[in-house]
Amino acid sequence: MPGTFIKSLFAQATATGVKDNVMKSLTWALLIVIAATAACVTGTEIVALHWLSCVASSLVLAVYLGVYIYCLLKDPDLLRGESFIIDKLSIEHSVSGDSRAGLVDTKLKALEAGDVDSREIDEAS
Repeated sequence: MPGTFIKSLFAQATATGVKDNVMKSLTWALLIVIAATAACVTGTEIVALHWLSCVASSLVLAVYLGVYIYCLLKDPDLLRGESFIIDKLSIEHSVSGDSRAGLVDTKLKALEAGDVDSREIDEAS
């Protein structure tokens, strides 16, 4: 039963088909280490093991925060999901559309409708 739960959890996490941000793998690592620390502290009375698990959790947390701050300062797009970046690029390049009709170049659409002259589009670009 636990195996099917884990499989369904991973299937749900990857069902969207887009990649998340840089922090996702570090978040999983942090959650696993914190869960192991909690299990260690409640399940055993070996003090050295408590300290070791707390140090490991602290190191992973420090790496997590370090990567977050680095990405925040150097390239904030790394903290955004792939779908957000694709939407942002389509807005920047004046592309509109949906999953049913596909992508439509708004400049071409305006030209076909006769709303603008081709020289106006060339000058705007």
